[in-house]
Amino acid sequence: RVLEEGDYTGALPYFVEALRLDEGNGAREKTHRARFKAALDQCPKIVQMFFQKDQVSQVEFSPKGDRLLICGWFGQAQLFDIQSGKAVSIPFGPQQGLETASFSPDGRFIVTASEDGTAAIWDAATTAEILRISHPDRAMNARFSPDGQLVVTACNDKKARIFHASNGQLKLVLGDHTDALND
Repeated sequence: RVLEEGDYTGALPYFVEALRLDEGNGAREKTHRARFKAALDQCPKIVQMFFQKDQVSQVEFSPKGDRLLICGWFGQAQLFDIQSGKAVSIPFGPQQGLETASFSPDGRFIVTASEDGTAAIWDAATTAEILRISHPDRAMNARFSPDGQLVVTACNDKKARIFHASNGQLKLVLGDHTDALND
C-alpha cells in the first residue's frame, strides 16, 4: 500500500522484513532483493551534506540555486556553495539570538531577524550589514516582499511591521494580534 501511494522510502522497511521472513528461500530472496532495489532506485539521493558545529534552525536556497543560506539556532548565518559544500562567507549576524535569515528575490540581499529586537539587511556578496531596523521586542521573523522593495517582520510584541528595504522607513504596522508572531 505504501508503495502504491508513491512512498518508495516508506516501502523499504516492508521489503526488508519480507526478505528477513523468507531468508534461506533463494527464489523468494531474489524477488525481494529485486523489489528492494527497484524501490531504492526511486528514493531521493543525498547529493551534498553540510555539517555545522551547532544546531541549524533554518536553511534556504538562493534564488539562483547556487548557494545555501544556513541559519544557526540562536547563532549566526553563513552562505555555502551548493556544488562544493564549502563556505563562501564568514558567519554573519549577531553572535547569539539569530531567529531567521532569508534571501531577497534577486538574491542580492539577506534579511535577518534577531532576538535582540533588530532586523538587518546584509549584502549577500560581502555579508556586510547595510541596514539595521530596531523593534520594541524580539524580531521573530523577517522576509522580503516579492519585488524586494519591502521587508515584513513578525515581532514578539504581537505586531507585524512593513518597512522600506532601501532605508528602513516604517510603512505599516499590523496588530494587535492575540499572540506573539513567529512566522
